[in-house]
Amino acid sequence: MKDNQLIQALKFKYEYEVNKHRVDLNNFINNPVAVAEHESIVDTADIIVEKLATSEEKLATLEAHVGGF
Repeated sequence: MKDNQLIQALKFKYEYEVNKHRVDLNNFINNPVAVAEHESIVDTADIIVEKLATSEEKLATLEAHVGGF
């Protein structure tokens, strides 16, 4: 039971992070006001993409090794 709760908690955490970073990236690209606040647009977008990729990789890894949740 506790193992299942841990797996579900990790799944929810990674799904939240994926969605958060997708929203951040979409907002960053489509909201010129937000972009103007950053010194290097490319570097900031790269950071967001890296966070998104990391979260997606964690979720995929959990699914690959635990599966069936």
